[in-house]
Amino acid sequence: MIYLSDQRFSRLRVSLSELILSQHVKEVKRRFLPNLRGRSFRAAILMKKLLAALLTLGLLTAGCGDEKKSVEQPTEARSAQRFDLNDVGDGTYTAESSRDEKLGLSQITLTVEDHRITSAEFVGYDLFGNRKDEEYGSLTGKDSADYRKAQVAVKANGEYAKQLVETQSLDEVDAISGATISYNQFVETVNKAVGAQR
Repeated sequence: MIYLSDQRFSRLRVSLSELILSQHVKEVKRRFLPNLRGRSFRAAILMKKLLAALLTLGLLTAGCGDEKKSVEQPTEARSAQRFDLNDVGDGTYTAESSRDEKLGLSQITLTVEDHRITSAEFVGYDLFGNRKDEEYGSLTGKDSADYRKAQVAVKANGEYAKQLVETQSLDEVDAISGATISYNQFVETVNKAVGAQR
């Protein structure tokens, strides 16, 4: 399965829209321009308006999109969410996720007392091993879309850990739109930390 970042998906959507638009313009030109040769000035203006409308429609289609789309949890993450704390003794457990080739890895530290998770800390690290914090993604400026998207993932890390402590169930932790890779890493690390103690 291939996962695309929101930014890559946007670029792909724009490229596809441009391709579709260019195909429509070519088709309109192929069908109507030969018929307009030698026709009135009014027909030529009508043709230009039609082309302008198609162009506008293409641009609107390319620009449409909601950053807050709902996220379907990937099946492999769902299937691995069941865990039982009855076999886990008291202690502090740490696990690390597999490394994402573009976004780095994550680490969780769970504290278990009386078969309950009493605290959880989930932290992301970039490709250089730097902790993802309020500066993460600010390379292009704190008012950029990249920074806002990066901060969604940083905030989601804390939210995932908080939900796990509150609900005591990985099934009850909701994936947050824009932080799917973090969510998958969260599921992976919780299962590793708990699974290793059985």
